Amino acid sequence: MARKYGINPNQLSSWRKQFLERGQVVFQKEKASREKQLERRIESLENLIGKKEVEINLLKKYLDFYVPRDGI
Repeated sequence: MARKYGINPNQLSSWRKQFLERGQVVFQKEKASREKQLERRIESLENLIGKKEVEINLLKKYLDFYVPRDGI
């Protein structure tokens, strides 16, 4: 395989050994990073929903106070 890609066989062997020893750690870091990114996104969206709920409640109160109930 090393010859196929023009890589020194010793280098390929070294990479394979490193991957077998620490490969799972690399993917765990990516997962943790992705999880943190998604958690921040969720928090941002939850905050936005909270703000929109406040706006809706304010508009409802405005309509109840300023707009007559008979629609005139």
